[in-house]
Amino acid sequence: MKVTDDQGHELDAHFTLERLARGIDLIVASRGGAGKATPVGRNIDYEKGVEILLARLAQRRAVLDGVSVDSAVARRLPPGVRRLAAQGFQFPLELSAVTQIRALRLDIRRSVVAFGQPEGAIGGNPTKRLRLHLDWPAAASVPLEVLEADLARSESVPAAGGFDPVVVAVQVAAAINELRVRTAQNLPISQPVGGPGGVKARGETFYYPRKGDVIAWVLHAAGGHCEICSDAAPFLKSDGEPYLEVHHVRHLADGGPDQIDNAVAACPNCHRRLHFAADREALRLALVARIPRLVDYPKVGVIDLLAVTLEAHRVAHSPYPP
Repeated sequence: MKVTDDQGHELDAHFTLERLARGIDLIVASRGGAGKATPVGRNIDYEKGVEILLARLAQRRAVLDGVSVDSAVARRLPPGVRRLAAQGFQFPLELSAVTQIRALRLDIRRSVVAFGQPEGAIGGNPTKRLRLHLDWPAAASVPLEVLEADLARSESVPAAGGFDPVVVAVQVAAAINELRVRTAQNLPISQPVGGPGGVKARGETFYYPRKGDVIAWVLHAAGGHCEICSDAAPFLKSDGEPYLEVHHVRHLADGGPDQIDNAVAACPNCHRRLHFAADREALRLALVARIPRLVDYPKVGVIDLLAVTLEAHRVAHSPYPP
């Protein structure tokens, strides 16, 4: 994957992820000089890419267990010898607690330069291939390609179409892990704000926005049981979480908001029933009456929804800011 900066510019900075028994390694490709195949060199944005990745890992509450040089020469050495000793930081390091990500990146850079050099030597290569060893519980059940895509792209630059299942999947995993920790420590759990219903426009595409923290809160509140039939989830996922699906009691397409007072956790069978059963409206009303947090939001008519859609499209294409 190539890193995209916060302005949406793709950088020449490659990385990949590897899942190991002890956690996840983020591997940063080395920078190379110019040649026939690469006239301007390869991975020329190496250092900017490393800094962006560290910042995004901090936002996702990853812990940096250490950094190792992963060049072809270094891989002949024992793992402990390849580990870098940072000067200003101690591992394991809670990245979310680091106030100066650039200072951390520069500290790693100095350690990379000194690696393999005799004491007192001047110079050295600061852009070697690296392995960042991560303790990242929230990512345990998320496919690597999903995590890579999430780290590669800035949150301020959504995917085409606006709704990005990659970002939402990572948000849900991280939020569920945080809820699990707060529950275990008897800490208060706040209710997410959520977002409005209806449609959004991005370019020529319309989409229904989803909030990862809303999905996570509803699943956590259900306690592993379907809120419609009260049965236990049909199975556990690979991360040990019960498999349930989040359903909007008033559909987003009908103007319902993406909020916890309009969402329930359902087993797959009940979820299909809420969409396709002959008595689905009676079932919906029964849910609203039985679950205290739910609100019976009004259905937005087709004409009203079309007006909202057209207005969203007009704003998206207007040369003037809203």
